[in-house]
Amino acid sequence: MTMEIDALYAGLPMRGCLEPECPSPEGWRAMLYAPRDGTKVELLIEHRTWWTAHKCSPDEARMWRAICEGQWIDHNGGGWTWAGMSGTPIGWRTLKTPNV
Repeated sequence: MTMEIDALYAGLPMRGCLEPECPSPEGWRAMLYAPRDGTKVELLIEHRTWWTAHKCSPDEARMWRAICEGQWIDHNGGGWTWAGMSGTPIGWRTLKTPNV
């Protein structure tokens, strides 16, 4: 997973892809097309102060983004819920099935 986050800092166009058939090489899609029916997905969360990451070393910069399992809920008008980093979801992909 660390390599995936490293690749995101290498310039993948996370914010530029707005088409559902235009995922990044790692399968990330724009939040506009995320399922809002309670389906659990992987969310790419960006900390609210992510813009300071450019001042950090590459090892420290990884801390500004995280991959979390989350889902849309309809409670209180609806919204994304996940456990982990505080921030904003900037991408989603289908939840990988656990290795059994």
